[in-house]
Amino acid sequence: MPMRNFVQLKYHPDELNDDNVINELHQMDYLLKRSGEKNWEEIDPNCGIYRHQSLHAIMDRVCELCHEMFSYEESSLRAECRKNCFRNRKFRTCLEIFSPSANGVEN
Repeated sequence: MPMRNFVQLKYHPDELNDDNVINELHQMDYLLKRSGEKNWEEIDPNCGIYRHQSLHAIMDRVCELCHEMFSYEESSLRAECRKNCFRNRKFRTCLEIFSPSANGVEN
């Protein structure tokens, strides 16, 4: 399984200055280039999902599993699923695939 890198930016008001922001952006750029899995365009700094590691991990995993299952039909499925902070039809469709069915078989 590939290694996951989570990018989380937290600032205390006293620490918020240009040097800290630039340093964080360089670190983020390094992690993204190293991971090879994400591009700058895919990460929206205004997306609250990225501030919650466990929630982001789950939502990202849904997109990844969906991509693994259907990438032969649509090679950009992973990126499409993550677009607009996961607020899109692709993500909802993928989520439905992995959600328990209301009419599912009971034991």
